[in-house]
Amino acid sequence: MGRKRNKPEVLLGRLIGYLEESPEAAGSREGRRILLEMIEDGPDVAIGDMRCEVLGTAPEEIHPWSAAACVRVQRELREYVRALVKLTDDESGGFVPELRVRLLSRGATTVNGDVFLTVDGRARDVLYHQVLGLLHQVGIRRISECRAGCGRIFVKAWRREFCSRQCQARIYMRQRRLNRRRNRRRQGSRKP
Repeated sequence: MGRKRNKPEVLLGRLIGYLEESPEAAGSREGRRILLEMIEDGPDVAIGDMRCEVLGTAPEEIHPWSAAACVRVQRELREYVRALVKLTDDESGGFVPELRVRLLSRGATTVNGDVFLTVDGRARDVLYHQVLGLLHQVGIRRISECRAGCGRIFVKAWRREFCSRQCQARIYMRQRRLNRRRNRRRQGSRKP
């Protein structure tokens, strides 16, 4: 508990940003650092060799993550979160997406009289466990799909509806052109 932990909302924003990055960025040093933040700053205290596994500095018995493994994790988490967002937006419910977590050890530790839950296991399983815990803690309603139809998801702040300024500008320009056409038609029909 020595270093400062990210707030859950900040951590969720970094995770969603990572999920929407290009596959090339998924296995980068920055991408791996975000995955480590998820593992280390998630709701439960992660113990064990996950850091070595993700960074590739593990002893022989622990297989480090390749760039391809990081891309797989990014794709699985992105598909999962997008499915949850769609499920939230769909009033009737429906298919419940799943993340497979194989084997975890759960426990507890105390620091200054406070009890903290602990989790240990393979890095991928702990990461997925922490993501699920974070989504439970912060809430899925904080995540939205871009109204521009680009398919990207983002963490909402205030009444934000678009993932980027480009998407917002595209929709506003489309609406502006449509309004111009309507005005021209109205003016054309008024002439004798």
